[in-house]
Amino acid sequence: MLLPDINTTVLIDDIPETVYFMFQMTFAIITPALIVGAFAERMKFSAMLWFSGLWLIIVYAPVCH
Repeated sequence: MLLPDINTTVLIDDIPETVYFMFQMTFAIITPALIVGAFAERMKFSAMLWFSGLWLIIVYAPVCH
């Protein structure tokens, strides 16, 4: 069994919180965009915005947390 290198452990704690936040937000934005892509031109823009907001709050945030 390989033991983790000390330098690897140091790098894990060295990621800034803002970078991690932006990484997570890219998935939060891409996921509803893929779903909405199936409904292109079949739903109103306001409905798409509501869906994206609700998806972020109800589905993505609890799973991500």
